[in-house]
This record gives sequence, C-alpha cells and structure tokens, in this order.
Amino acid sequence: MGRNARVKLSTYTILNLASWDMNIATDELDASVFGTGWGATMPGMQKWTCAVAGLYDRADTTGQKALMDAKVAGTKLTDIRFYLDNTSYVRPDLTNDSDSGAYITGMTVKMDKSGLGQVTFNVVGVGPLAWV
Repeated sequence: MGRNARVKLSTYTILNLASWDMNIATDELDASVFGTGWGATMPGMQKWTCAVAGLYDRADTTGQKALMDAKVAGTKLTDIRFYLDNTSYVRPDLTNDSDSGAYITGMTVKMDKSGLGQVTFNVVGVGPLAWV
C-alpha cells in the first residue's frame, strides 16, 4: 500500500511527504542506415529521475531542509532511500558503482490562500539503482 511508502535521508524520514514518482528510462540510439524504410533503434544509457512531493515543512531540518540545502549547494546524496513499503526500498547502488547518488535539481514551493503549502523536489540519479 502506498501509505506505507516514505523517503529517507540516512536514518531520517523526510516528514510530510505524500508521493514519490520514479522514472527509470533508457535512451534510444538511432541504428537506422541509408536505404532502410523503417527506423531502427537500440538501447543506450540507463537513467532515473524521481519527483518527491508533499506538504511544505521547513522545520523538518533533517529532511526537507536537508534536501533544500543539498539543492542550493549542489551536493550529491548517496544516502537517499525511496521506500515501497515498511521494508523494501530503492537506493543508489554504491556497491556496484561507488560514484552513484542523486542530485536535487529542482524545488518548487506552492502556497495557496485556501490550502496548505506544497513542496516538490526533482531528483536526478547518478549511476545505477539497487532494489533492497
């Protein structure tokens, strides 16, 4: 169930999040040649991104504020975990690629007079993922 999902930095759960949406994609390489009537593609590089969203909470110093600080400083996060349930999660695969990690490449804060503050963090992966 989605209600058991969460996102953690190290051992700290990032508070007041409501969703994360991970996209794992493969670049398509054009393998077409002269004289062919149909295009041909081959798989290229793998990549992943994730959008993390919820209620804005700057007081969450070990979670949301830490993501904001990582965004501003351009810090690579190696200890971020995206939980699918209470025990299973996805994380940068430092075992197979010691350069793996993630960067916060965007942050949107939305305030509305008739609602609660919202925040979205855009995460771009470096290297492979491990499914634990």
